Amino acid sequence: MGVFKTIGDHANNATHIAERYLKTTHQYYKLKFFKEIAFAVSMVSKVLLIGACIAIALIFAAVSGALFLGQLFNNLALGYVTMAGIFVLLAWLIYSNRHLVNTYVLKKMSANFFSDDDSDF
Repeated sequence: MGVFKTIGDHANNATHIAERYLKTTHQYYKLKFFKEIAFAVSMVSKVLLIGACIAIALIFAAVSGALFLGQLFNNLALGYVTMAGIFVLLAWLIYSNRHLVNTYVLKKMSANFFSDDDSDF
């Protein structure tokens, strides 16, 4: 009977170790998920804040540029139309080269999300 008791004790011990392993692994993946979500939320927040500041600056620059061009052409409406044309040209350039932007963003984001650097945990 001693052999069966030893085998039973080892089985119980293995079960206990397996349960601890599963709990620890579950906690690890919860923490890793939290890290990835926190990184994504902070990235989106930074992009929105910086984008808002750049948008406000761009609005002021566009109005002042249109006023300057209006004075240069002695026609305020022509200055605004010229500035609108510049924005349309800029939008067309960005649209025609959108694959470059997609490639750049994918490379940068994949480096962060698929890194094997789990030294934080």
